[in-house]
Amino acid sequence: MTFPTFTVEFSPGEDPYDTASWVDISLKVKSAQWGWGRENELTKFRTGTASLLLYNDDRLFDPQHAAGTYFGLLVPRVPFRIRQGSSDLFYGFVEDGWEQVYEPPENAYCRVRLVDLLGVIAAEVLPQSPFEVEVLADTPKAYWR
Repeated sequence: MTFPTFTVEFSPGEDPYDTASWVDISLKVKSAQWGWGRENELTKFRTGTASLLLYNDDRLFDPQHAAGTYFGLLVPRVPFRIRQGSSDLFYGFVEDGWEQVYEPPENAYCRVRLVDLLGVIAAEVLPQSPFEVEVLADTPKAYWR
């Protein structure tokens, strides 16, 4: 029996709305967990989340390491995808940063928490309409949208 092979890729320096150019980091992954959807048919859909633990002995995933390959490109909202064959199992974006984890004497890891596009859209701040700006400039006692 053969086990399926999983591929983990990311696109350093890209934004969720950019076209991604993927870099395979499957050999750097120590563990991965992901989930999405809803618990049962009566609950709401929740934001999909994933957590990756990456080997980081060479500080490849350390945003503070100026001599690193991806220095300046390890920012929040970088796209990641977890695949099996040609199908995506999880497609998400870095939620809050690149957490450095050290286990003395010699192990170094990077924990990356991801959210899917639903989480990115929910965090967006919508611009105010010109009408709303004009009404709020008059400092009304009440305003119903």
